[in-house]
Amino acid sequence: TLSSGGYQNLHSNGNLGITSQGGPISISAADQNIFAYGNLDFTASGGAISVQATNQTIGGYYGSVMTLQGGSAAGQSVTFTGTSQQTIYTYDNGSGSVRLLGGGGSDASASIVYTGTGTQYVQAGNIVLTGGSAAGANAVISTASGNQEIKATSNITLTGGTGDNAIARIINSGTGSQRVGESRYYYGDYQYQTDVITLQGGAGAGAIAEITAAGPQRIYTRSGTLNVLGGSGTNAYARIESTGTGEQLIGFPTFR
Repeated sequence: TLSSGGYQNLHSNGNLGITSQGGPISISAADQNIFAYGNLDFTASGGAISVQATNQTIGGYYGSVMTLQGGSAAGQSVTFTGTSQQTIYTYDNGSGSVRLLGGGGSDASASIVYTGTGTQYVQAGNIVLTGGSAAGANAVISTASGNQEIKATSNITLTGGTGDNAIARIINSGTGSQRVGESRYYYGDYQYQTDVITLQGGAGAGAIAEITAAGPQRIYTRSGTLNVLGGSGTNAYARIESTGTGEQLIGFPTFR
């Protein structure tokens, strides 16, 4: 356990790796800043990893790859949780990535969760969510209480897993707005202009890939390329869904 009731700064001039061995890891603070110039790896190989803060910023440099990797045993999950503010990022460059990878154990999920009433930001060169090889080994970015902005310089890719119900999902189940991808401009391009968004169902039964919102939903790509592809597993569909009464805009590349 690593905890602070105030400000917590974990900084690396190279790579930063946090691996659970022999038990769970908990990292928590009121104000949390985790940054590396190299790669950031959170690997649940010996227990669950929980990284939680009231105000949470976890980031990497231009070519940084941030990986949340679920483990090979049941419940070996990796979870980032922000309760007031949350920003997970690499710089606006196509060589960086944020990757959420479900594991080989049941419920060995990789998740970024926001429980505040502001905006959840996940921004990177590429954003990858891939379900795992065991049942319920999900890859999820979620909020039920705030707004959500998920943007990538190059690609956003959601792929269902080979395990049953190993889901890849971006979800805002509250009434706040959801924006996935970026193509807007206003006297110049907004940051993290997104090339391609792909949702691919998996090989496991029910291993769906989805982007879903209960509030207003906007799906933007700079090139206009959006792929929604079913998988080989039974009911392993892919979908973009707006369940509320707010507007749904897909491929809307102007000022909003």
